[in-house]
Amino acid sequence: MKNEKKTKIVVTNAENVKPQYSNYLSISHTPNEFILSFCYIDPAKMKRGEEQEVPAEAFSRIVVTPSLLPQIIKALQTNLEKYNTSIKKEMDRIKEKKERIN
Repeated sequence: MKNEKKTKIVVTNAENVKPQYSNYLSISHTPNEFILSFCYIDPAKMKRGEEQEVPAEAFSRIVVTPSLLPQIIKALQTNLEKYNTSIKKEMDRIKEKKERIN
């Protein structure tokens, strides 16, 4: 077996890309690609308890191959688990601090 070297991919220029807030994601697909449309819905335009059509302003569409989608899902799951663990630790710390005060 050959001594294979792993390729490390380094994301560049990420700090120069302006972050955008999205509160809605629309996903569609064709036989060859998945299309992720990141959108913003203005909460002020939504009326509770009423049937309505609310515009979701798309500001970015990312097109990926079906073979990349499992990697995206895995990365999202991993990061969500890390986030939940971090939040749980912080909530436990706050709860413990409150209990000491009382």
